[in-house]
Amino acid sequence: MDHEIPQGGAPLGTKAFLEEMERQYRLDQLQPQVKYLPPWAERSEAYRSVAACELDIGYDSGPRSKLDFFPAGDAGHAPTLVFIHGGYWQKGDKSVYSFLAEPFVANEVSFLALSYDLCPTVSLAQIAAQVQRAVAWIWNNGAALGLDRDNLHIGGHSAGAHLSAMMLTTDWTSVANGLSGNLFKSALLVSGIFDLAPLLFTSQKMNLNLDEEQAQKQSPVRRELRIDSPLLVASGELESAEFNRQSDLCAQVFDPQCRGLERYVARGRNHFEIVDELADPGSLLFGKALALIKR
Repeated sequence: MDHEIPQGGAPLGTKAFLEEMERQYRLDQLQPQVKYLPPWAERSEAYRSVAACELDIGYDSGPRSKLDFFPAGDAGHAPTLVFIHGGYWQKGDKSVYSFLAEPFVANEVSFLALSYDLCPTVSLAQIAAQVQRAVAWIWNNGAALGLDRDNLHIGGHSAGAHLSAMMLTTDWTSVANGLSGNLFKSALLVSGIFDLAPLLFTSQKMNLNLDEEQAQKQSPVRRELRIDSPLLVASGELESAEFNRQSDLCAQVFDPQCRGLERYVARGRNHFEIVDELADPGSLLFGKALALIKR
């Protein structure tokens, strides 16, 4: 495989190396005091109860092929952020991230969150194809929703950042007739895994049904960037060295291929707290995301 796998001070394939890779990619072991998806579900439910929104819009067959749309006041002339949730491709849901819509909508950016099927029931390749269908549906049905399909932006957290990057490496003109080749005007990639090769040395390999061929094909940094748009690649200072290296690698590979890339490290934030920073309209990360979308 093209990109070197870090050895973390231990020879590749040894017990010490495998233990280190497991530690680097096991979020529950790195941050056991932080529950998965801390109070996000409660915050999201509270926001949905007062927000103008359309929930559980079907973009494909299947119970998880759903979208939630939070329109800005003048949605037809506003940018729309298509946001993909995290959860190691195995858990999570669009509904947990509704609270992120609030500061964007307040700043005249529509917010559209989508769910997708989960591993191990489906493969990473199937998830990526499903998200492609969701994007194609948004493009074809944007007018009915009342959004401007020519002003779409994409973003995601963790697994959602990986899937967003996969959409940036998609040749949209080959997915469906009439799709724009430069479909997204910017991308926000938060705490993602962009080279899946290290996961072959962790227990996640089994959960994701991952082999070397799929790790190659489903790694965005091993694919050609197809979107000529600015990118913001962010991670938390307190994340593992590997998670920060993944964002560094993404920035290194994509920067020469796109029209402007910023690499941002959120000081004092871990893998979960960086989402709270994105939800804070007064934070540096939110300010950067908003400037990226509205440039």
